[in-house]
Amino acid sequence: MSWVTNVMLSVQSDDRQNAADFAKLVEEKPWLHLDRKKWPQIPDPWPEDQQWMGPYNAGLEESPISVWPGSKAPECHVWLGVLNNSDPSRFRALFISIPWRLPNAVQLMLMDQEEQYFRLWMFRDGELKQFAPTEPDDGTDAFWDQDPRLPDRQV
Repeated sequence: MSWVTNVMLSVQSDDRQNAADFAKLVEEKPWLHLDRKKWPQIPDPWPEDQQWMGPYNAGLEESPISVWPGSKAPECHVWLGVLNNSDPSRFRALFISIPWRLPNAVQLMLMDQEEQYFRLWMFRDGELKQFAPTEPDDGTDAFWDQDPRLPDRQV
C-alpha cells in the first residue's frame, strides 16, 4: 500500500549543498523517515553495514534553472520530490538534523496524501514551526464551501 507525500524545499545559495546532502540522505537512507507502523519488520535503526533493498522509492531533485521562465535566473534553489510511506514527523526530524547555514531562510513544504494544500515549515527561534492555516481543516466539508467574497462559479 502506498501513501504519498509531496515535497518542496527552497534554500538560498549558502544552503544549496546542504539541500543536496539532505536529498541524498532521503533517497539513500529512507529507513530514517519511513513510517514504522507500516513497516514494523524493518530494523530500526537499520544496520548501516547492510545495503537498503526496499520497500521504498522516492527522492528529491533540484529544479533545473532551465525550467524557470523569464529572462532572469531564480534567486533561490528549489528541490521537488515525492515520498512514499514516509512518516512526516520522522521526515521533519531528519530535516532538522541538517546543519543549515541560513536556517531562517530554509522553507520546507509538505503535502501529505489526502491533504489539499502544502504545509509550510520554517525555522524560527531555533525550532521548526508550521506556518499554514488550520481552519478550515481540509478534511471537513467547510473546506469545500464557497468563500462568500468570491463570485459564484458555474461549471
